[in-house]
Amino acid sequence: MSSRESKLTANQSRIIKLLAHSTLLPSYVSDPILAGNPPPLTEIVDALLIHALDCEATLADDPQDTLNHRRIVRSVCTASFLAALAIGDDSV
Repeated sequence: MSSRESKLTANQSRIIKLLAHSTLLPSYVSDPILAGNPPPLTEIVDALLIHALDCEATLADDPQDTLNHRRIVRSVCTASFLAALAIGDDSV
């Protein structure tokens, strides 16, 4: 375990577990989290950012509303998890 991983707050750890149960992370990131061996936080954030950029790129060229709405929701969920990780201290 790296020094950064050991410095995660209890809320950040709970948020990461919730994130692993969502479909926002690829399985190569979520599977180790669910097994109790989370990857470095930077790898989790990178996967979320790539997902958000992918949603944005496909949103621009897709004329079907239902797909667009789903992508918007997934982007908002991704941003919410990133914000939660950034401010996830135990005082909340």
